Amino acid sequence: MWSEYEWMWKGSNGLEVHYRARIGTAGISAFTIGELFDGRSNLPGRASKNAVSYSPSREELVIGVPGEEYEFSVKGGAF
Repeated sequence: MWSEYEWMWKGSNGLEVHYRARIGTAGISAFTIGELFDGRSNLPGRASKNAVSYSPSREELVIGVPGEEYEFSVKGGAF
């Protein structure tokens, strides 16, 4: 059983990044698996259903797609 949480970031240039994490019933952890859309990326269809996120600190969230050389980082806030 999965819960879903969705986040969206919008840059000053109008580009958006969406990430929908599939999080287990144990709660939010430092690592999630989810789906990503980034209009500026070189991902096929600008999206991936195989994205992962991790939080190396309380002030940073990193989202990546293994095997696709994609990484997106957000810093400076509580997640």
